[in-house]
Amino acid sequence: RQICVLIISFTLSSLSFASYQDSIAKGKDAFQRGQLVRAVQHWVGALSTPALKNNPKRYIDTSVRLAAVYKSLGRLKEAYDVLQRAEGLANQIKEPAHQASVLMQLSDVYIAMRNFQENNMDCKMRQMSQKITPFTPEKILETVENLLKEATKNMSCQKTEPDYPLLCANLLNRQGNVLLW
Repeated sequence: RQICVLIISFTLSSLSFASYQDSIAKGKDAFQRGQLVRAVQHWVGALSTPALKNNPKRYIDTSVRLAAVYKSLGRLKEAYDVLQRAEGLANQIKEPAHQASVLMQLSDVYIAMRNFQENNMDCKMRQMSQKITPFTPEKILETVENLLKEATKNMSCQKTEPDYPLLCANLLNRQGNVLLW
């Protein structure tokens, strides 16, 4: 009887993993074809699978992708919410690369908020403004700078040979771009 339960459990786990893999692959394919709404649907589906919920690193990676697409669609509130959950998880597992990728994407969402605000667009930003008081372009810029500083510090990007050179290069490039504003 225990063997039967074990086989059923293994089979369900395998199906869940296959479902997750399928959703991720379909999301990537839709994204590459420019079908952003379809990519969102697949990645939201992937985030709800047990296989992904039990794998924090993959959950974070998928969340960062999903947030980037939400941001591209102008759905900043959804991007922000996804990243808040991913940030909590990244802080739990204490993996610097995952923490940095979440913070970097979060800084992109704040930059988009600033750009939308300057063009008098809302995108549910008033709901998010409770996190940033006062909700001004200057305060948003300060928040972005702090997020990127924290990410580069966590990644030890100041080292001669950082562990993740491409991620550090992206972080430092974004910091430079922010300084130009």
